[in-house]
Amino acid sequence: MPEDANNPQKVSLESAYVAQGNALLKRKDYQGAIVHYQKALEADPQDMAAYHGWGHALHTLKDYQGAIEQYKKIIEMDPQDPHIYNHWGNALYALKDYAGAVEQYKKAIEADPQYTWAYWGWGDTLRDLKDYEGASEQYKKMIEIDPQDTIAYHKWGDALYALKDYDGALEKYKQTIEISPGYPELYCCCGRALAALGRDAEAQEMYTKAETIRQFYRE
Repeated sequence: MPEDANNPQKVSLESAYVAQGNALLKRKDYQGAIVHYQKALEADPQDMAAYHGWGHALHTLKDYQGAIEQYKKIIEMDPQDPHIYNHWGNALYALKDYAGAVEQYKKAIEADPQYTWAYWGWGDTLRDLKDYEGASEQYKKMIEIDPQDTIAYHKWGDALYALKDYDGALEKYKQTIEISPGYPELYCCCGRALAALGRDAEAQEMYTKAETIRQFYRE
């Protein structure tokens, strides 16, 4: 049992500061949120929710190194939290420390092999390094976990397109459309792949479908 479990006033104070911080975070008052998270930590230096909120605020302010410092403190208390490793990886990705980002994504997956966000981050990192085959492997793993993951199919299609595997890319784009048929961008992707395959008439049909959907949303 936490040391302060028998002190309702202190526990309530910490919770109030964190709640106020979270409310300010939603209103995009990041500096105000940080002040409240700091107050919560003055009351309890072990309050992981306060560190998490503080880290999120700093990350949004693009103070990625500052955010990482907060993530480290959470990991010291809970070394099996995949969310925090993933956030840490995202911060390193934003700093273009791709090797460091992949290391954190791997730790997130070690903590929870079903944590698809880490495969996503890992895949995007490899994509930016132009390792499209490696990126495809990560997107494939996302789909193995969730066969309805449209983002994974789309990203896998983009990686295959970069590899000039236009047939493979077209297949992934079509699978995405089967799950979520209402996004015009997907039809444009199909059109691009079809055009690369020299199937211009079919490509034009896809572009027309994309415009029809856009028109529908405008109305």
